[in-house]
Amino acid sequence: MNDSRLISHIESLLRLNTLKDIKTIDNLISFASSIDDRENRSLIMSKIASSLASEGNIDKALEVTASIELSYEKSESLQKIANYLISIGHREKALKILQEAQKAIEQVDELWQKAELLNRIAYCYFQSCLPNQAFLIWEQAIYTAKFGEQSASLQDSVDSSSVLREIAETLALTNNLEKALEVAESIKSVGKRNDAIKYVKMKFSNRN
Repeated sequence: MNDSRLISHIESLLRLNTLKDIKTIDNLISFASSIDDRENRSLIMSKIASSLASEGNIDKALEVTASIELSYEKSESLQKIANYLISIGHREKALKILQEAQKAIEQVDELWQKAELLNRIAYCYFQSCLPNQAFLIWEQAIYTAKFGEQSASLQDSVDSSSVLREIAETLALTNNLEKALEVAESIKSVGKRNDAIKYVKMKFSNRN
């Protein structure tokens, strides 16, 4: 099978929720490993790992994640595994995995991708009742995205603005509305800035 057919087949199997059978899991991993394109291969491996984690098969999810070649997908996968562990109360193990996710970010090239991952990891720390650690990472995410907005590439700049909007919205979800508004008002892209401000002000209105 070519890559597109392999990906379609794997995604169909994942939708059928067939990850309780060891043979099926091994077949899925084998299919994913045979994808030629490294980016597509990493993306599918990340999807398989996330699905395994949601089924509670953490050890296998981590095993699959270890085979992911691209750092963005590896970090994203680790974050999703940690998020699942947090949801079931396994905080200590989740925090160790989050540290691995942060380390993987160091190898991510695009600034907006770094900032996006940092935002999600910060939210995980917040959910783990570690707000101080969360805000340190949020500050890093904000700084990284703002730096990305200064890119000579228009697309990279706009993508960084999109991440700042995500950060503002995530902060608003955690009820840190003053900081959320500060971030929203600083966004370079007018459209992203207006959307973020509107969202945060709606949260202000709901609080009052």
